[in-house]
Amino acid sequence: MSNIPPKLIKEFATITSRIEEAIRQDERRVVLTRMAAEREADARRFLADIFADRNGEQTVSRVNRPKPNSKLGRLFGCLASRTYAVNRDTLVRHSGMTPVSVHQGIQQLRQRGYTIECNRQGTKPKYRLVA
Repeated sequence: MSNIPPKLIKEFATITSRIEEAIRQDERRVVLTRMAAEREADARRFLADIFADRNGEQTVSRVNRPKPNSKLGRLFGCLASRTYAVNRDTLVRHSGMTPVSVHQGIQQLRQRGYTIECNRQGTKPKYRLVA
């Protein structure tokens, strides 16, 4: 073994490091290709979920909006413009409806497909439109 020229030993070391670098590059390429394929599949699933209704699937039922100038429309506007719950007196004041008709208006909005929460903690119930 002592008869191996130093030049060959140096070339062998260079060749082994080049082979190792080629193997690492190949492994990187495989990992990056796999990651790109996973991202593309995730993006396709995301877009399919967003545009599901265009593919013939029904995602969300359409709601029938009230006319903005009607009392029901003002009631809806009062609920939609606030992120917090409001009591019936506030709804009466802003919509121009009576307390009984506010309750009926809330029922009509629920029938049209809107989700309205009623928080009964405290002395007066408070209503909030859920997005």
